[in-house]
Amino acid sequence: MSQATLVERVSALRRRLEELVPSNTASLIELSPRLRQFQEVCRQAQALHKQVQVVEAQVRELGGDNTLSGHQGHELSGPKRLSWQTWRWLLECRQCLQSLKQVGEMLATNLEGEQRLLDCYQLTVSMAECLVRGVQALPEGALEQNRVAQGLGGWVMWLKTQVAAMQAWGEQRQRVFTHVRSLAHAIQSLCQRRPVLNRTLMAIAEELAAADLHSSPLEMLQPELPPERWAALHGWNTAQVVARLVRWHRELRKQSVLVILAALLHDAGMAAVSPEVLEQEGPLSDPQRREIEAHVGISAEAIRLLLPNETWLIEGVLAHHERLDGSGYPAGRQGIGINSLARLLAVADTYAALCSPRPYRAALGSRAALLEVLTEAEQGRLDIAAAELLLGLSLYPIGSIVELSDGCVGQVIALNQASAESLPRASIIAVLLDRTGQPLCIPRYINLGEAAAPHIVRQVSHQELLDINPQGWWTQMIPI
Repeated sequence: MSQATLVERVSALRRRLEELVPSNTASLIELSPRLRQFQEVCRQAQALHKQVQVVEAQVRELGGDNTLSGHQGHELSGPKRLSWQTWRWLLECRQCLQSLKQVGEMLATNLEGEQRLLDCYQLTVSMAECLVRGVQALPEGALEQNRVAQGLGGWVMWLKTQVAAMQAWGEQRQRVFTHVRSLAHAIQSLCQRRPVLNRTLMAIAEELAAADLHSSPLEMLQPELPPERWAALHGWNTAQVVARLVRWHRELRKQSVLVILAALLHDAGMAAVSPEVLEQEGPLSDPQRREIEAHVGISAEAIRLLLPNETWLIEGVLAHHERLDGSGYPAGRQGIGINSLARLLAVADTYAALCSPRPYRAALGSRAALLEVLTEAEQGRLDIAAAELLLGLSLYPIGSIVELSDGCVGQVIALNQASAESLPRASIIAVLLDRTGQPLCIPRYINLGEAAAPHIVRQVSHQELLDINPQGWWTQMIPI
């Protein structure tokens, strides 16, 4: 990376920091913990990018400038004589390192919540460096080289798989945050009664509606200021839940794109709430509560500006905080006075909010959040039919790390096919740790729908994994 490019990147990151904090902030050292973490991750990403360049230079030095077309026989001239098999192996390494450089570029410019990806990137670069050192120790003879290369070939395959997974994950995360930025911009414009082209928002809703969400993890993004971004992040979280539920809703599934669009914008009015209220840890005063409750009207007006003819969407967004027993707001409606969309949004909004941290409480796990929603439904506040659709996500959604009754720890990688009689859906587990806490070299797969299979005892956090196995290097790997 040239010095000019590095300076441009640092300048761009500084401009982003200026957008996140007032220009009169005393110093970068005094910024919030999140921004300090942002700076640290940026520094690490740039250091790792330089490390990739060093490794690539080593590969280039070993391989020389020879090409496959110029190769004759089993030997290849260059700084070191390499067999055909070793040369092809080096070419694959070089391609992986080029991809690693692209991931490093992405990390240096898009660092929103990507500490885990950065850790995985660091591990992968270190493994690539070990591979290059292995090549440096290869014997001169072609037969001896091939024997050693066969052993190192497994590491090359791991490196290729790991890099491909990081690229896919990084591209998906970039796409998500691009959508969130577009959504935040649209929310800000709608709250200021400025026109918005609805094709951008419709495209996001259509992508969620068409995605194979039942085979992908349900990952909640942490809401953060400014208010329009807070509203966009919570809207995205809720829309992810709605996109998974609406497919099973007999009345609304034919209008799934519009339902998802309503979920994306259902809390648009929160952009008009002051940051102090959103960050308050203690009880709200009456004026602050009224400020919060006013958001439903602003959100409904945003839908009206976007889709003036869809009155059922407007009514659903306006009533998503109503409760069947009349305890909700803004009008205290009861029973049949609350339409199906509002009932579904209420369930998804509650679940998404419980799964995300708030200033006054920590985030709940998926199981605890689901049980809380079902309790609300049993007590007559939320719609039971809509709440039971959450069981289709399983008590432990895809991506959850769980402890099994036999003492093993694994990750939920898929769910069995659902039917009305088989909710909640049984999980398929990739076992990562045995009952003694030791990582398995190759994951063992278990279908919990089978009669003799163990059952899930509880959900496990990533920090607990590191506590179980202090080496924990495998927890930085992206599950494939």
